[in-house]
Amino acid sequence: MRLSLLRRRAARPDVAGVVGTARVDARTKDLTKRLQPGDVAVIDHLDIDTVAAEALVAKRPGAVVNAAPSTSGRYPNLGPGILLAAGVPLVDGVGRDVMVRVAEGERVRVDEGRVYLGDDLEEQVAEGTRQTDATVAVAMEEARAGLSTQAGGVRGEHHGLPAPRARACCSTASACPTSSRGWTAARCSWWSAGTTTARTCTRCAPTCASTSR
Repeated sequence: MRLSLLRRRAARPDVAGVVGTARVDARTKDLTKRLQPGDVAVIDHLDIDTVAAEALVAKRPGAVVNAAPSTSGRYPNLGPGILLAAGVPLVDGVGRDVMVRVAEGERVRVDEGRVYLGDDLEEQVAEGTRQTDATVAVAMEEARAGLSTQAGGVRGEHHGLPAPRARACCSTASACPTSSRGWTAARCSWWSAGTTTARTCTRCAPTCASTSR
């Protein structure tokens, strides 16, 4: 009875937003194994990277609800833009309570930045930021500015000399710590030739100094 009621509700044209079956998992790569077209992906993924975003897009979800900020500002990650370009609504920063308040397989409605449950899908259980092309562009610009400031600070600490590359982590494109988050030599406009024969991602030098890659 309850299932049939929800189906009738979901089919009504006056229901605002996206209605779908929730798939809940803090590990995005595990969630995508269960995700079906039209489902609502409920994740807890700080700084959605290219690999995660492309895996989600391939499953054609109705929407993505992220407990964490999809872009924290630590670095310019491409994931949110990939989701939006594919037409997937993205609501992020709703808080970790959503991971327990929304059950796997439960029918949910996502409207703007709000998440609803209940027989009539009118019980609001979470609220975050509905990402748009404009908000993602602003977040990316702020992240780039932050990296530029960090890089400048590190150079200053070394008397104007380029920051050292710990463990030669930037010696190749594949070794650059940002490559695992979707940045490659072809995609990253910041990738430039260093003063030696090795290539160095000049903007990620502060990150390199703290990585074991």
